[in-house]
Amino acid sequence: MPATTQRSDRSTPRILNHVGPLAVTAVLLALAFPKPGWGWLAHLALVPATVLAVGSGGGWRLAWTSYLIALAWWLVRIGWLSMVTVGGYMALAAYLALYSPAAWLAVHRLRRSY
Repeated sequence: MPATTQRSDRSTPRILNHVGPLAVTAVLLALAFPKPGWGWLAHLALVPATVLAVGSGGGWRLAWTSYLIALAWWLVRIGWLSMVTVGGYMALAAYLALYSPAAWLAVHRLRRSY
């Protein structure tokens, strides 16, 4: 029992170390859209997630944390679609969120191969 408690205590900061840069990337990307009008942030937005993908030790943790952040991001970005069809809105957001972990895992694997 204590070994499980120790493991969860150690893994929590690692998860937060993954969620933080991915959330910063998501916020910066959202601010680069036309509504705030800070398009210049698009050039900086992918830097935190790229640094995380290059330096990440575990691919699975990178994959599922980036999927969850991307899912939340797409649910907000295509929220207008929920007025048309809730099922389609959820399915499209889940589908579009798959691209983020695929890209970060590709960066992670390319870095590991060099």
